Amino acid sequence: MSRSIGHNAVMNVVLVASNTLATMITVPYVSRVLTVEGNGAVSFAQSTAIWFQVFCVVGIASYGIRECARVRDNREKLSILTLELLEIISVCTALSLIAFALSILFIPAFRANGLLMWVFLINTLVSAFGVEWFYQATEDFNYIVIRSVIIKILSVILIVLLVRKSEDYVIYGILLAFGTCANNVFNIIRLTRLIHLPKDFRLSDLHPSRHLKTLSYFTVMNIATSMYLSFDTILLSVLSPGNYQTGLYQLAAKLKSFILMAITAIVNVITPRMSYLTRDGESGEYISLLKQSFSFLFTLSLAICAYMIVFARPVVILISSDQFIDAVPSVRIAGLVVFVVSLSNILGPLILIPNNREKTFSIACLASMPVSLLLNLVLDGHYGAVGASIAILCTECVSFFIQAWACRKELKKDISVREISKSIIACAVAVLASILQLNFLPSDSSIITLLESIPIFGLTWVVMLILLKEPSMRLTTNKITQTHPRHSK
Repeated sequence: MSRSIGHNAVMNVVLVASNTLATMITVPYVSRVLTVEGNGAVSFAQSTAIWFQVFCVVGIASYGIRECARVRDNREKLSILTLELLEIISVCTALSLIAFALSILFIPAFRANGLLMWVFLINTLVSAFGVEWFYQATEDFNYIVIRSVIIKILSVILIVLLVRKSEDYVIYGILLAFGTCANNVFNIIRLTRLIHLPKDFRLSDLHPSRHLKTLSYFTVMNIATSMYLSFDTILLSVLSPGNYQTGLYQLAAKLKSFILMAITAIVNVITPRMSYLTRDGESGEYISLLKQSFSFLFTLSLAICAYMIVFARPVVILISSDQFIDAVPSVRIAGLVVFVVSLSNILGPLILIPNNREKTFSIACLASMPVSLLLNLVLDGHYGAVGASIAILCTECVSFFIQAWACRKELKKDISVREISKSIIACAVAVLASILQLNFLPSDSSIITLLESIPIFGLTWVVMLILLKEPSMRLTTNKITQTHPRHSK
């Protein structure tokens, strides 16, 4: 029996909190110890590996969550499905890693960062068989969180102990790969104890070909997404001299990825349940959960976007020092990307995929790929990190608008413009209060500025949401009230 969404959400809060703490320690530390170029080299190798990894799992990360969630109540069917998907991964991983190895040997930009590339090739191999999708589909969030927190703590300790000078960027890359590999090794070991096959099972009972037609849409979706998400870093490294602009951009990209990781953690809690609820068609519980999810994610991501735009400068200085000050424009654009991607995470994973409309989702991702390639080719060489940031924002907007058009009936039926306006008004008032803070309470200390922003921006935003009776805030306050009831005398 799967655990409740409330319990899973709490566990993901713990996961996000641990990732937040780890990021607050490692990013400022590494940004100060390593050069901008060193950070850029690690980011280049990591982005390249992520791109090749997509060809290893060919969409199974998304497809596996939906299909495993639908049969999770039948352990034998779940086990057979898992083995069939792993068989597909094995073939694709072999082909992908051969291509990766040849690229390292013959492409000059890859060969120049050869050691890091080989490290992340090994990381790609282990990650391909990490079966995180299995644990998400079965809503085994206790295991996911405990495992991740322990490894995250160990990784942070090793980074602080071993990355001590600017030449240690290779060690930093190795430790990043170690964190991912360790998580996946534990996943693989644990999976062997969770597989329960029928007594008369034979290998001939596996039929991976039955997944290929539907999986092809997920493959197109993931390959297209990975390509346009990696175009920015890879083309920026190729078109801009040195790794300086890549180093600036990777700071904004890390902030964006860190925040989206928190948003994705929320979506990951909801996605398996949405797929489970739609296995026999839409239900009233599905629609109710969709409304709550949209309200919460829209309100939260809009506030994060506004905060990043207003306080980009002190945030950059605090986490990376003055040498990264040129990254401020990219961080502001990253705030807009966070908002757009958060909305796309509602339309794709929560509406299109649970309702077997992955073909539409794949079209949206595929249409975004040439936009990303063209804009990065045009902008990266002239505008560096800012050009790459503009390219990814425009790319994500294209994907979002296609998905929004495909989901227009659901949005019109289930989403209230009046309720959305409450979130916008609350955020606008919080931004106004923050602008007044920056003008009337100026400070040379980025720490003081950000500490002042917590009550000014944060408290203003929360109070306005309460006064306007915004749905997600109203639901939150109701749950708090129910959790802590007043005792009658």
